[in-house]
Amino acid sequence: MKINSLDNLSVLKQIICLQSELSMNDIGHCIILKGLIGDVTGMNISLIAIQRLFGFTPSKFLPSLYTLNTLAFYCGYGDWETFTWRFC
Repeated sequence: MKINSLDNLSVLKQIICLQSELSMNDIGHCIILKGLIGDVTGMNISLIAIQRLFGFTPSKFLPSLYTLNTLAFYCGYGDWETFTWRFC
């Protein structure tokens, strides 16, 4: 399994946009999304992690497994591994 496949990240971002009804074309959407993720999942990911995922803040690294698990859960999947199995 490819934990951080760029193709899987692209699909995840599309589903996040559909789930949140945000276009994620404005940095303000990152703040809204952070709140939605907390409300839906009861989990917290940093604003900077969301900004990095959507390209508002540069990063040399891919998202952490915790971030991926939280985002997958927000999208209705148990965790990142389950999400990637669905889209591989």
